[in-house]
Amino acid sequence: MAHRLLQANINHCRCAQDLLVQSMAEWLIEVAVVAEPYFVSPINNWVGDLDGLVAIASARALCVPPLITIKRGKGYVALEALIGPIQPRRVLVVGDLNAKSTAWGSPKTDARGEVLEDWAATTGFLVLNKGSNVLERVETLSDHLYIRFDVSPSPEHPDRRRPRKPERRWVLGSLNKDVLVEAAIVQAWQAPPEPVEVEGEAEWFRDAMSNVCDACMTRAKPCPPKRRVYWWSHEIEEIRSDCVVARRQYTRHRRLRRRNKTL
Repeated sequence: MAHRLLQANINHCRCAQDLLVQSMAEWLIEVAVVAEPYFVSPINNWVGDLDGLVAIASARALCVPPLITIKRGKGYVALEALIGPIQPRRVLVVGDLNAKSTAWGSPKTDARGEVLEDWAATTGFLVLNKGSNVLERVETLSDHLYIRFDVSPSPEHPDRRRPRKPERRWVLGSLNKDVLVEAAIVQAWQAPPEPVEVEGEAEWFRDAMSNVCDACMTRAKPCPPKRRVYWWSHEIEEIRSDCVVARRQYTRHRRLRRRNKTL
C-alpha cells in the first residue's frame, strides 16, 4: 500500500502555508514535509524544529495518527510516525539540503547528493519514494514548486497492517424504539465467548451494539474525506488557475528573452 507525501518550501509565507493545507486536503496527502514554514501549529499533527526551518504535518482529515516528537534541534526534527508497517517508524526530517541524486528521482547526482547517499547507506535508511514528480503547473504562492511522491513499504518490511473496518454510522432519525428494546433483549441472551478476556469481550460488546443498531436503525452512508478547507471556494480555485497561466506565460517570456540575448 503506497502512502501519499508532499514536499514544499513556503518561504515563511502565511498564504503559501494556507494553500499547502488546501492542497493536502485536495490530493488526500497523508504527510507533508515543509521547509521554512510560516508557523508550526500547536496541535499534534504538526512537528517542527527549534528554529522554524523545517516541519512535518500529517492529515487530520484522513485520521492519520498523531506525530510523536523524539528530539528537536536547529534545522532538524526526529519523530515517530505510523507510516507503512503496523509498528511506528522513526523519521528524521532535516532542512532544505538541495541535494540531488538519481536515487530519489533527480536527473543527475551532485556532490551533496553523493554525501547524502553515503550517509543514508551507513545509517540504514532506505529510499522508498517512486519517481520524480515536481508539480510545475500548480500555484504554490512561493518561488519553490511542490514535490509530490508516494512511499511504499520495502520488501524487507512489508505493510502488515490489518485493513480498516468500514466506519459504522446510523441515521438516528430512523430509530424504532420498540425494535431497539426487543433487539437489546435478544442480544442480552447471548453470552460473551469463553474464556473471557478484556479485548475479546470489548470486541463482542462492540459487535453486539452494532447488531442492535442494525436492527432498529438504517445505516448511514460513509462520509468521503473532505477535499477542501473551510475557506476554499470556487472563486479562489479560478484565481489559482489564473495564477498558473500567468506564471507559465512569464516563465516562457523569460526563456525567450534569454535565448534572444545568447543569439
